[in-house]
Amino acid sequence: MAETSSAEIRIVPGGETSANDRADLIAKLTSRQAESPDLQSYDLTADRIAQDGCLLAYVDGSPCGLLVTTAIEGGANSGGLWLDVMAVLPDARRLGVARALMMALRDWASSHGCNGVELHVDDDNRQAIGLFEAMGFHTQSRFMRLEVPPAQG
Repeated sequence: MAETSSAEIRIVPGGETSANDRADLIAKLTSRQAESPDLQSYDLTADRIAQDGCLLAYVDGSPCGLLVTTAIEGGANSGGLWLDVMAVLPDARRLGVARALMMALRDWASSHGCNGVELHVDDDNRQAIGLFEAMGFHTQSRFMRLEVPPAQG
């Protein structure tokens, strides 16, 4: 993969990509080298990524990133999309792949009548927060958690 910002980035709907490309990218993203432990618990499959609202990124012809969405049905935010996961291979980071994926998602959502995109991002993921804010996202709510120690038996 290219190591400069002049890399050719192409975003393709998942359904227009080969099952081989999807499976290869999933294997790379969920491997230990990818340093993506969250992805190992997410049910990524080549068939899931072929569905509407899923996009693959290619740099210089090689699959290097993806995003997966789910339609929001019911409730106040019905008609929008939930961004389930976005991931970019380590050697393709800092090339503009994540930004290209988000711009393509915004365009896809608009052309398919979606009224918004929602996501969860950890407070300590400053790089992702910066990207999302630059793309026009704003904080809508705060997710909080109380750690409870196991009962002493």
